[in-house]
Amino acid sequence: MDEITSLDKFRVPVGNQEIELQHIRFAAGGVPVLRLRIREHRRFTIFDIDPVTAGRWAATMGQWSQRQLEVLGAGQSLVETATEVALTDVCPEIVDLQFVLKGGSVPFDHADALWQAIRRILPWMENEALAGVHPLSGLSPGEGVWYLARRSHLTLRLPHGRLAEARALVGAQLDLAGSILEVGAATEKALPEAPVLYSKFVTFGGSDAPDEEWFYTACQRALAALQVVPRSLVCGKRQSARTAEGMLHGFSLMVNGLDAEGAQRLMRYGLGIERKRGCGVFVPHKSNPADAATA
Repeated sequence: MDEITSLDKFRVPVGNQEIELQHIRFAAGGVPVLRLRIREHRRFTIFDIDPVTAGRWAATMGQWSQRQLEVLGAGQSLVETATEVALTDVCPEIVDLQFVLKGGSVPFDHADALWQAIRRILPWMENEALAGVHPLSGLSPGEGVWYLARRSHLTLRLPHGRLAEARALVGAQLDLAGSILEVGAATEKALPEAPVLYSKFVTFGGSDAPDEEWFYTACQRALAALQVVPRSLVCGKRQSARTAEGMLHGFSLMVNGLDAEGAQRLMRYGLGIERKRGCGVFVPHKSNPADAATA
């Protein structure tokens, strides 16, 4: 009987395939082999690799991995921070607080001005790690501006214990580089259940615009640190925004195939940095089955 010894078994953070490495010693004798078993749903892919080929494969993969880790550079500290926040702290209940918004228009690039206006009224948000500001919703594009409509809203993502303090925004006026917005009534909304999530802008910092490969790898590492295992990632349009500290660069991102726990965790913690400026805040994508049924 062949002797089979499992060496390691793990899942790929993006794709969720199960990979197992086995040492195989055949009863008939001969050279032992390394068996690579890849399971994706009900489908298996199996390779038997001799020691020489395994050594060459391992060397090439190790060199590639090291180069990618070096390229990530500053993004590594962000991933470590995400790991510490997600895995050592007990996360409180997180909800969205949606405010009616009235006004004429806002500058096309307004994320920094919006955050500066909010923090003047809610200074405690500066140090609230789990707080985020959604991109303004219900806007229509114009010539260098976004126009507000009846359906326009400002939404904050907050720990439930901060809701009473956040309602101080009701009745306030926000000055966005001369554009005045009036904040109306607030409505509390629980985080929804959705297997497909979307963020308009995800950034990991850095002064230069990242290429898509770097961004994709950074997302994979950050998701793994949060123990979120999607089926796939889709990088969308390149995004940029100006702040008082400099430019932010990144991409929009769709995350597919999340289980309920993973989706909730991603909405609670977000991805990357600058959540107060609308980055890394995830909402259900319109491709979700529930959304499609009501469209």
